[in-house]
Amino acid sequence: MEKELEVVRELAREAGRILLEFYAKDTKVQWKGRDDPVTAADQAANEMLAHELSRRFPGDAVLSEERGQISSAARRWILDPIDMTHVFLAGGREWGTHIALEEGGELTIGIITRPTERLRWWAVRGEGAFLSDSTDPLSRQRRLAVSSTSALKTARVSGYVGEGPARAALSSVANWIDDEVSIIGALAEGRLDAVLDAGGQVWDHAPAALLITEAGGRFSDPRGGSRIDQRWGLYTNGLLDDDLRAVLAPHCPK
Repeated sequence: MEKELEVVRELAREAGRILLEFYAKDTKVQWKGRDDPVTAADQAANEMLAHELSRRFPGDAVLSEERGQISSAARRWILDPIDMTHVFLAGGREWGTHIALEEGGELTIGIITRPTERLRWWAVRGEGAFLSDSTDPLSRQRRLAVSSTSALKTARVSGYVGEGPARAALSSVANWIDDEVSIIGALAEGRLDAVLDAGGQVWDHAPAALLITEAGGRFSDPRGGSRIDQRWGLYTNGLLDDDLRAVLAPHCPK
């Protein structure tokens, strides 16, 4: 994976550079659907990422939020040039690039960036999860581990969940936390204990699922499996799954 890791490091850094050139500036916005904006920044970063991956790994497929899937192969790169575009447009900090590599249906590399913070959370299957910064973007000095919280009443939870029954159910049994530049990063670092993503796409879940499992936690789909194409996903430290799934059962997609 050393070649792939070096490419991921380089392309994540370049995507961040491109996006920061657009950040906090007026930029044309188009709408793919209600509440689903796409900007010139998304398109510029996506074009660079897809082009470079196709050039450097011509036998691989590329799946991105902005272009769909390019070619078909057992090995594919999964991209989201700007996760949380609406936050990017608002001048917030909770946005960044997602890159993941999937081989034969198994995630092998994942990275989540936060360019305004100069931070990268990343993982390699079987080698652990790490946090590094722009000065040493793939350093293995800061190995990540999820928390040891096992009681819901003391658990810290968060998620990409609108106001509604699922969020109310979680908030009634645990402490809901909002202020994080990356809630997945906070879970991998042990500062949160569980995260619910009630509507994530493949490119949202791919790097996050690998990051959390390599940090010692668990990702599960609505049926308790580990598919990343079911939109709904529950991320935990691995100790709260049964209790949380019981709380969320009435609100879990069938």
